[in-house]
Amino acid sequence: MLILIMCDPDGDTYRLSNNMTLMKEKFAEASRSEYYDRVVLAEVDTDATFGFGAQGEFFGGEVISDTDDNI
Repeated sequence: MLILIMCDPDGDTYRLSNNMTLMKEKFAEASRSEYYDRVVLAEVDTDATFGFGAQGEFFGGEVISDTDDNI
């Protein structure tokens, strides 16, 4: 399962899909948006726990693309 996480100070937005082509397109669109501070595209297992750690690192899956190069 792929998840696109669009981080914003006012609240995050999520998109789920199994379509890699679509999700890469949506990642590119969200990355250009002025509304999001960070955008992450990751692959996670269906019943896995995932999220961000205290230092902003993504856990519980494999990051495919991330607009935050410092993590």
